[in-house]
Amino acid sequence: MDRVDFLDLLPPGLGRLVRSGYRWQITVIPGTWGLLLRSLRSPSDNHWIASLVGALARKRLMNTCQPSTRVIVSTYPLASQALSQLRRDGSLAIPAITYLTDMSVHPLWVAPGIDAHVALHAVPAAEASALGARAVEVLGPQTSPHFGPATPELRDEARTQFDLPRRPRLALVVAGSWGVGDVTSTVDDVLATGVATPVVVCGSNAALQRALQTRPGVHAFGWVDDMADLMRACDLVIQNAGGLTSLEARAAGLPVITYRALPGHGENQCCRPGAGGLGDVGSRTRRPGPLHRGGRQSRAERGNRTRIPVGTARRADGCPRVMASPGGALLAAASALYLAPTVTALAPVRRLSGLDSLSGVGSSSRVALTFDDGPDIESTPYFIRLLEELDVRATFFVLGRMVQRHPAVARDLVSAGHEIGIHGWDHRPLRIRGPVATWRDLSRATELVRDVCEVDPTYYRPPYGVLSWSALHSAHRLGMTPVLWTTWGRDWRSRADVDSVENDVLRHLGPGGTILLHDSDCTSASGSWRATLGAVPQIISAIRHAGLEPGPLREHDIVSRA
Repeated sequence: MDRVDFLDLLPPGLGRLVRSGYRWQITVIPGTWGLLLRSLRSPSDNHWIASLVGALARKRLMNTCQPSTRVIVSTYPLASQALSQLRRDGSLAIPAITYLTDMSVHPLWVAPGIDAHVALHAVPAAEASALGARAVEVLGPQTSPHFGPATPELRDEARTQFDLPRRPRLALVVAGSWGVGDVTSTVDDVLATGVATPVVVCGSNAALQRALQTRPGVHAFGWVDDMADLMRACDLVIQNAGGLTSLEARAAGLPVITYRALPGHGENQCCRPGAGGLGDVGSRTRRPGPLHRGGRQSRAERGNRTRIPVGTARRADGCPRVMASPGGALLAAASALYLAPTVTALAPVRRLSGLDSLSGVGSSSRVALTFDDGPDIESTPYFIRLLEELDVRATFFVLGRMVQRHPAVARDLVSAGHEIGIHGWDHRPLRIRGPVATWRDLSRATELVRDVCEVDPTYYRPPYGVLSWSALHSAHRLGMTPVLWTTWGRDWRSRADVDSVENDVLRHLGPGGTILLHDSDCTSASGSWRATLGAVPQIISAIRHAGLEPGPLREHDIVSRA
């Protein structure tokens, strides 16, 4: 069996950025995850996620498929979305299966191109089916056979092994491999009840372990390799995220309490009381208070667990290929989603990850010519006259506030046969704007262009080329496709001149490319548009000399990999 971390299949550095960003946010501002997960539930959200993630991971994901591979099993929402894209466009010939590791099924888990979905319990199976998942089967949690109910003798041996007291009832407190959440308060609450002695697994959180080791009556461990034996030593499990440890605790016959749940993912899990392995008690308490005790499952309930037969997901050598990722699946997925649109502003990321449509790659016989930041009454008319002389049409990505100032110039662009795209209302970075402000920015600019120019814009380019989830979603709602560029003239600089603009454009220009220039200096160095104006005839001449035809994006036949 080959195990692949999906985040390692993202462009260089992005996976590491996702991990570190997720860890920082779930530690410092965990409440933002709950808000983000609740906002990503519509089918249109999934469409954008699937397109973006599929493009980012496409090449490396295909390279992981060996000739002997017979099936791919995904345990990670974004991996499922990427696999779905490959299955739907015919690039991936082997079946893809999603193993739903969560009791709460977020829409990101369900992708239309996945051949089958495997659930832990009837509750997530029903949720997945309601979301449109294909071929959903309930096969039960898959945990190591080392996890099982302990006899009194085995419990005594385990307590000796971990140097734990034999008589008190022990409560195993876990908070994931990173030891995140309000663990200290949970320990205080356990101590306050007097019902059990807390045994805490801090994972890689060395600071938490050191702090708890100074507390009387608390047994704190760092990373524990043999969780099966540690569970045999304890009488119940208290957790905050409903992850793998909860499934292992159920296999060990221990009651599970969800307490001080992590926002978003953890809270959703504990809303499924008594459903397949997260414990019969799903209490969640935001304020300090007495913990509730959970009862053990009946023998009948424990006996209902079913194992996945190895033959249902295997390669020719008898081993399944599993696409997985560490940490909370949906939380890391949300992190990747939050960060991925931003890093696509980097041209190397777009080239390495095959984001041809986002870069504006089109027909190999053409080159798209685009201008940003207009219309400007001081400069845009010169470009209109020059392009008319050169018999070239272009796409102008306009700013709403500039159209408001110079509506006649915007209409002149349309009358001259040029295409209008949206660059936003003003030129503020999207990363500092929320979803509502982003929507107002794009919709306001789009409506003004429709009123002034009597056209429906079909392309959108964000300021600085930096996308955000809110911008992607807003553009989709307005019927626009985001397009960046393959080469630019760096013509916004004060030191730019005719030769530098020409050289910068032609250095990376190839068949099917998209050129970014500026017809206004409203966000650039004063007068910088003059260098652009002087360079355009030479750029057009070089394009035609190469046997290519310059034109607007509407004639560019942009390549789509979605």
